[in-house]
Amino acid sequence: MIIFEASNRLAFIQSFAKMQQQLNLHGASSQRYERYFIEAVGKSHVPFMFVWSTARGQLAGGQWSSVDCHTPFITLGGLGAKPGCNG
Repeated sequence: MIIFEASNRLAFIQSFAKMQQQLNLHGASSQRYERYFIEAVGKSHVPFMFVWSTARGQLAGGQWSSVDCHTPFITLGGLGAKPGCNG
């Protein structure tokens, strides 16, 4: 479990994919850890973003963001946009 504190929610979410690469949670062909959970909280310690992944037989994961229309990774709704948002 990793918890970040950030004052600018949108800037954190937009830079998170690159930050996650720097954490080196994935090896060349697999995930380094069976599971992980990464959460971002604001100054008041209220969560505004999380991602998780688990690898046991199959790889599964997810993401959530309280910031309207923005997620840290590409979704079916478009590049970093929540489904139902216009861009």
